[in-house]
Amino acid sequence: MLLVVGNIRGADGGSPIRWTVVSGSVACPAARVALAWSVGGRSLAGMVSDLVECARAVAEVRLVSLPRRWAHVQGVAARASDVAAALDCPHSAEIVAAAWLHDVGYSETVAMSGFHPVDGALFARAEGFPEHVVSLIAFHTGAEEEAAERGLSDSLSLFAAPEAGDLDVVTFSDLTTSVDGAPIGADARVAEILDRYGPEDPVHRAVSASAPRLLASARRVEALLASAG
Repeated sequence: MLLVVGNIRGADGGSPIRWTVVSGSVACPAARVALAWSVGGRSLAGMVSDLVECARAVAEVRLVSLPRRWAHVQGVAARASDVAAALDCPHSAEIVAAAWLHDVGYSETVAMSGFHPVDGALFARAEGFPEHVVSLIAFHTGAEEEAAERGLSDSLSLFAAPEAGDLDVVTFSDLTTSVDGAPIGADARVAEILDRYGPEDPVHRAVSASAPRLLASARRVEALLASAG
């Protein structure tokens, strides 16, 4: 059993969080896998959600070798945390955990089919994360349209569709975070994706098809945030 110390920090900004890597995977108590967390010898209890910290640790281990992707994921997670808190979402921990893990399927240690929502969801399920987190990963940001483009709708059907409001928050957070982790408008983000992937790419075709639905999702969250003050 190998103890790895990552460069993530506890909620107090102090000592690094330590986690255990067993046979290349991160074991987390929030995912019902045995692991004793410690932050400078203190328990994480009462500081932050174990589930969220677990997701963050897993995401970092898998994505830190992809600096731009990791920067994007950190921005999405920060955005999701802010939005879930502002809206007092009942499943805030699951939403933020899914935000940390939504792109884990891009990791070369996780990717199997090349379709990152399904690859990431299968990985999260194998790691023992709650099914609500798994489904949010599987269906985030137009995954249904991309699955159809790639001929992988049957693979996506392995997962139950998540609660629509929670999926809106994850998708909104993704759509309002640039590739480098900076804030961006949803319309600009969609345009950037379409520009980055050529017309023959399944991502371009999927986003072209899903854009009205994605932007409607973003508008719903914006309206809720405006109502929440």
